[in-house]
Amino acid sequence: MIFLRALLGQGFKSVSIEDYRESIQKSDHVLVDVRSPGEYHRGHVSRAVNIPLGDLDSRLGEIPRDKPVVVICESGSRSRMGAATLAEHGFRDVHDLRGGTGLWASRGLPLKR
Repeated sequence: MIFLRALLGQGFKSVSIEDYRESIQKSDHVLVDVRSPGEYHRGHVSRAVNIPLGDLDSRLGEIPRDKPVVVICESGSRSRMGAATLAEHGFRDVHDLRGGTGLWASRGLPLKR
């Protein structure tokens, strides 16, 4: 039930690329890329740490709870599940980055390789 509420948006916020770049990106936060290591190494947003979605539950201790957490994937599906997982585990300031790395790259924004 908690997971369902979080997935429906009650436990995390959805943020656009523009809002992320204008406000959150400039602040002290954690950007978690939940794609596979191969996807991550082909190109990721600067400062992103790679914790694949399937590993998220076992690696929660690597994510600070005292900072905003933004979750990103390729298109937005896995990041929503990742954000819901974090909210389910008590993370309070969680954001899902809409459109993911695919939209980021399509807008000509830089990716780190």
